[in-house]
Amino acid sequence: MNELLVYFAACVITAMAVLSVLRWRFPHWGLRRTSMLAALPVPALTLLVCAWVAIKTAMIPASKCGIDACGMAMGFALIVAVIALIGFVLTWAIGAAIMIARRKRG
Repeated sequence: MNELLVYFAACVITAMAVLSVLRWRFPHWGLRRTSMLAALPVPALTLLVCAWVAIKTAMIPASKCGIDACGMAMGFALIVAVIALIGFVLTWAIGAAIMIARRKRG
């Protein structure tokens, strides 16, 4: 459970840093584009790792897998990919809410 909180915190902290840079560098960009690009880095890297694990596991012959080791690796990749997608959506929503609040304030 703590690992999920750390992962989501990493997603949010990274997204807020990227959001600050994007709002400063490209002030004319809209809410959707800026918040989506800001939410992307950590989940995208996580999905790349999941894809790498899934591809490497799919390339291993069945004789070398052992007792369901390949199935466990594929299950890990799928579960972590779902967590990454949840992190993306959560971070996107937080970024959009912060941008809306900044617009109302300023």
